[in-house]
Amino acid sequence: MGEPKRGVFWLVDNSILAFPFEADATVGVAKSGKNYNHKLLWDFVKPKECSNKPFYYYPRGRVEFNSKGKPILYMNCNIGEEYIPKIMECFGLTELPQVHYDGSSHYMSYLEKQEWQIMDKYSFLNFRVSSGNYFAFQAAQLIIDPRKESYNPLYIYGDHGSGKTHLLKTIEDYINHESDDKRAFYILAEKFINDVMDMKTNGNSNKFVDFYRSLDVLLIDDIDCFVGKSEASSELVNIIDVMLNDEKQLVFSSQKEPRKLGIEEALISRIEKGLLARIEF
Repeated sequence: MGEPKRGVFWLVDNSILAFPFEADATVGVAKSGKNYNHKLLWDFVKPKECSNKPFYYYPRGRVEFNSKGKPILYMNCNIGEEYIPKIMECFGLTELPQVHYDGSSHYMSYLEKQEWQIMDKYSFLNFRVSSGNYFAFQAAQLIIDPRKESYNPLYIYGDHGSGKTHLLKTIEDYINHESDDKRAFYILAEKFINDVMDMKTNGNSNKFVDFYRSLDVLLIDDIDCFVGKSEASSELVNIIDVMLNDEKQLVFSSQKEPRKLGIEEALISRIEKGLLARIEF
């Protein structure tokens, strides 16, 4: 098989080779020896609305093959975060294809302006998607897409190590580096509780409240810690009410569904107004 030309998607078995596309680009696909209609596939995969940011359109990529002859994707843009889930859906893939990043002068100049490296530890692209977490994965992606309505609050729960923190940190990183007018803040529940105690002790309630009201997205990890913390729970309930009233986004994570935690009923009732997304191994 020859190497695809620039401006194409190329899929072989469970490996996707994604090249930056141009306005008239087509899609090259080979799977199990079958040929697919390039234009129809591209129309299926490409969203109807696209950002005009240059890194969606131009950075160069390259292809290499591993020892078994499988193609490996090298990309220097976040196009995968936008399109790979759609390609996976199109072809019924259950595992994320092997993806690597590489830089070009065009894209690196963009990164320098943003002062952010796309290969951050937390990314939708390096989140291992499976049937057990796909629902939570999709719900998390809605939050970063301004064209779509998200669930609010979003409550993600599952066992330790299931990827909850990865999703929360990815949302925070993406919004803070990709949005010009929104601010996201991630915090562990234990740290939030300690901050409430410090606020009560030092009398900094105005500063505390003003900070959280200034946020567009608040993400609190491991809210299991709120069990027996009535003062901190009360403060969080007030923050939730204000943010929901202002149409600000809230995301929580825990190991169990809300009513099995033993937290305050006022907190449970507000969480249950949104979406509960379970992650299963």
